[in-house]
Amino acid sequence: MSEPTGPIFPPKEDRVIPPPPPPPSSIVLLPTPIEGAPEPGQTISEDPPTHALWREASVEFVNPSDYAGGNPDLVPIEEGWCGPFMVPDFANRTFVPDLDAARAWMWERVKARRAQLETSTAPTPFGAVQIDEKSKTKISGLALAATIALAAGAPFEEEFTIANNSVVVLDAEAAQAMGLAVAAHISAIYAVARDLRAQIDAPGQSLAEVLGVDVDGAPWPAEGEG
Repeated sequence: MSEPTGPIFPPKEDRVIPPPPPPPSSIVLLPTPIEGAPEPGQTISEDPPTHALWREASVEFVNPSDYAGGNPDLVPIEEGWCGPFMVPDFANRTFVPDLDAARAWMWERVKARRAQLETSTAPTPFGAVQIDEKSKTKISGLALAATIALAAGAPFEEEFTIANNSVVVLDAEAAQAMGLAVAAHISAIYAVARDLRAQIDAPGQSLAEVLGVDVDGAPWPAEGEG
């Protein structure tokens, strides 16, 4: 048997998961109203915005209750418009998708799900075990100690409390098996995350396709039970 080379689990980087972008519902009240455009008091609505009011270098999202239909500065928002990921094109009075921003936001969703799963519970032959950082360190240490004991021909036995608070007794082979099961579970989590990133970053996609990658419905490995 080869000599142990180190812990099974790599250290987990600190993560700060940013909140998703805000919805396109904020109203920017601008000075100098244009003739025929809604006044600021008419633009605020609890409903989603339906029009873009174009200025020279700004755009206001509105749901006007009363406006001049012929005003060229008031343009209906196209179906499928997604404000947080649309960049205004003032020259053409339209919006273009910001695919980089959409991909970054989707990747943050993947990382958040990955982080939740890799610190929850994992199935093992001895029952579900907690895999928070402290628990993973202990499991990794047990597997390493078991490997050293086997290499030295020394006895090994350890009691371990699993997720349901029952206690199992592990010999060297069992401690290794538990460590390998947890490592395989975490590896599977990262494999799904990598596949999702490939889907998100695939070239030639529309904004709807990028945002349509099914993060929650991906084949994430099941958390441990019992």
